[in-house]
Amino acid sequence: MTIEEFANSVNSAKEDKGIDHPKHYNADGRMECIREMEIMFGQSDVDTFCKLNAYKYFYRAGTKEGEAKEKDLAKAQWYLNYALGFRQY
Repeated sequence: MTIEEFANSVNSAKEDKGIDHPKHYNADGRMECIREMEIMFGQSDVDTFCKLNAYKYFYRAGTKEGEAKEKDLAKAQWYLNYALGFRQY
């Protein structure tokens, strides 16, 4: 896979809303889960959580039944970006 193909697969995975702000992390009448985590536990702990979650998705990429490798890699990138301060609210 070329870098261009990877970038395209990441972008298409993000567009399906399974990556950026998925519905299952947005309960009616509440903030998005990660925002509530920041308030409850602080940014430092959430950043650590995101780094660990990114590692998990990189680690398992392509091995979980029913999950595309590209989607796991896109999730990993999302969490890593979030931990590095590229937050999208």
